[in-house]
Amino acid sequence: MKKLLSLIIALIVLTSPIVFTNSSRAAHGYLPGDADDDGDLSMKDVLVTRRYIAGLTEDKDIFFTAADIVADEDVNNKDVLKMRRIIAGLDEGEENNPDSRYKVDEVKIAGKNVSRFTIVYPESLPEGSDAYLPSTEYAARQLKKYIGDACGAVPNIAYADDVPEDEYRIVYTFDYDDELELGKEGYAIEVKDGDLIITSGTMRGAIYATFSLLEDWIGYRFFPDSMVYLYRSVTADVPEGYYDCHVPPLWYRGIGSGGVYNSFLQMKINAVDGSAIDAQKSADAKWFGGGVGTVYIHAHSFVYQMAGWENRLNPELDPIANGEQPCMTAEETYEKIIDFSYKLIDQRLGLGLIPGYHFTQITCSGNDNGNYCMCSRCKKVYDVEQSIGGAQIRLCNRVADEICGNYPDIEIFTCAYSGTNIVPKMTKPDPRVVVCFCNVGCNNHELRHPEQCDEAGGNARLLIMPERYGEPNAPSKNGFYMEWLKGWLEVTDNVYFWYYTDVYSIPVTTAPNLFNFFDDVKYLTELGVKGFYMEGSASYRAISFEGLRVYLMCKIMWDPGMTEEEYERLIDEYLRIYYGDGSEYVKEYMYMMNYAADINGCWTNNFDYVWNYYDKDYYAENYETMRGLIDGAKERADAEQRSRLENLSIHIEFLGLSANYAAWYINGDDASCEKYASRYSELWNLVLNKGVASRLRFSNFPQNANDPVDPCEWISEGFEGHH
Repeated sequence: MKKLLSLIIALIVLTSPIVFTNSSRAAHGYLPGDADDDGDLSMKDVLVTRRYIAGLTEDKDIFFTAADIVADEDVNNKDVLKMRRIIAGLDEGEENNPDSRYKVDEVKIAGKNVSRFTIVYPESLPEGSDAYLPSTEYAARQLKKYIGDACGAVPNIAYADDVPEDEYRIVYTFDYDDELELGKEGYAIEVKDGDLIITSGTMRGAIYATFSLLEDWIGYRFFPDSMVYLYRSVTADVPEGYYDCHVPPLWYRGIGSGGVYNSFLQMKINAVDGSAIDAQKSADAKWFGGGVGTVYIHAHSFVYQMAGWENRLNPELDPIANGEQPCMTAEETYEKIIDFSYKLIDQRLGLGLIPGYHFTQITCSGNDNGNYCMCSRCKKVYDVEQSIGGAQIRLCNRVADEICGNYPDIEIFTCAYSGTNIVPKMTKPDPRVVVCFCNVGCNNHELRHPEQCDEAGGNARLLIMPERYGEPNAPSKNGFYMEWLKGWLEVTDNVYFWYYTDVYSIPVTTAPNLFNFFDDVKYLTELGVKGFYMEGSASYRAISFEGLRVYLMCKIMWDPGMTEEEYERLIDEYLRIYYGDGSEYVKEYMYMMNYAADINGCWTNNFDYVWNYYDKDYYAENYETMRGLIDGAKERADAEQRSRLENLSIHIEFLGLSANYAAWYINGDDASCEKYASRYSELWNLVLNKGVASRLRFSNFPQNANDPVDPCEWISEGFEGHH
């Protein structure tokens, strides 16, 4: 009977086409039975398998996992028989992917299926190496996870010494001799002699290489709020000879916006909000080498340091930060900062964290106001330095001598902000002091072109502070701030830039500056800025373009050398994935939103109100068009994308109704009043159903929609949206 069956199979093999089971490939990440790993199931695979069983081939000559088609962890005659039955059409094979669970049918390296590879990394480091090994282990596990999520294939992980070099390997290693000058965060990726080799800098390079590879090789996209998107593809193959090397020009890349912490490694951000004291964040940092930046509080630290360590979590301190500054020449101020800093360091050490690896900076920075001490000692320093910032830098230098003298891997972080922007004439910052320059000029014009502010006259609503030194009571504009920034860059190499990216007066609206980031980050990097901090919005990002803003900022900070075309492609891709096939309508609205701001001259987004940075008449005239664009996008979106478009429409309806309130409702006829009341009711219900009134700071959100008002009055009674 067996001989008869073999004869039948042989005859059918000669006359039947090969059966190629895509579903089985997608379920496994390879084609079961494809013993020679050539993408087909044929009699060649039967021959390779039989030779392997007979001991006539080396282990590397057979794709063992695929050859084990019956999945009994052995390659034997049962596998040969099943292969022949599938080839003959007597067996349909497996149907393991009916729901299209996997988006990539097969992942390969130099033409070989990734299942044949072992991910390897060092078990230990050479003596004297300052590389951080846990981040490499973290990277290896992330690579395994995301490959498996893409195609179902799961490479093994092992220590490098346990895997012979003649096996297929994905190798994680370090730039031990600094031949590639990768620093702490750079990487080089190469496919050489069939192996994928990832060489990284000493800290997070392996992590950034991994997520870059997943994007470029397999088609992943990593967005804020832990959103992960994967493109559908048949084969993802990183070819022999592939090479990619990147060393980030900006050492410090920080984001102050919600939805980033859980995905900041994927998005290649190395600094997140440092205000969490005892949270799990600190313990998690052991895996990825922490990050760059401050611990405890990112800025305005004096108020907490003056209150003492035991009061560090007291919420009543926050209003004080906006009211007063301590005396920066008083010995008591210095002693309190030192005491607080040592207790903070001791707490981090108690968590098992290492200075320079898991925490790198201690803040020594002014409170959020301009009420500086005017005692005789302070005024004497101001006179000598021709800058209020002189007293702050002197204090920071003293703190650096003490703290950095005992912990040389820690820096002191301070802000040049609110009266301390001007460079001191006499005192230079200690090299261990980071000066983070805060720009409060104009957000409508590019920083590279201060003449645009000059032509527009500057922002007369926001005057340069009547500082003791500097031109007082002048309209705020970028020219002042760029000259001050260049002054800091002349006296220290350790300058970061604090960039305000969203509005704060009316959170429901969004700052129309998405097209500025590209040139601003590029320009500041060219000037010599070493770090960049984006202050964004945490609580209302779904209502505006905050997710896109964060995504673009992460990308341009990682690669300030990208082209304008690449930047535009990032915008288009995000909008398409996030909002659906009608994303071109959303982008058209973005252009209109941007134009409504451009025609309003200079404005400052963390100071001005909505009708200072948007032209009210333009929104009134184009409200229906803008509304129609979002409706058009909804028609081509899926359910989740439509929900996102509904969120986005809240700010469009808010602005459109506010702009038309007087014309339609106060001074309009019955038809326009009815139209306004209907639209107002729709907006009111949308806000209520989305549950966002408190997050949008609608402190006056009405109990019902029966008495229409200008939506700006939801913010505060009588508020009209402008100064």
